[in-house]
Amino acid sequence: KIELEAEDGLEELFLIWLQELHYYHIEGLILKKFIIDELTNTKLKAQVYGEYYNPTKHTIFTEIKLVTYHQLEVKKINNKWQAKVIFDL
Repeated sequence: KIELEAEDGLEELFLIWLQELHYYHIEGLILKKFIIDELTNTKLKAQVYGEYYNPTKHTIFTEIKLVTYHQLEVKKINNKWQAKVIFDL
């Protein structure tokens, strides 16, 4: 379970979410299922599922170095959320 809060709105919350997922990846987890239980402009509660990295089962082609605000966008279009983010490799 992951619970996050942001003071400056949805874009900051999305950035914190991606940074949290990146942290779990660095710790060796391959995340593959996400259930969002609560989402507001400043709060996120979710359940995240995955498994530990196994080189015989998983192939990682590119590692993400950082998650940044660079050209970050979060918007709602036709009742669906759309996000744009550029990762630092």
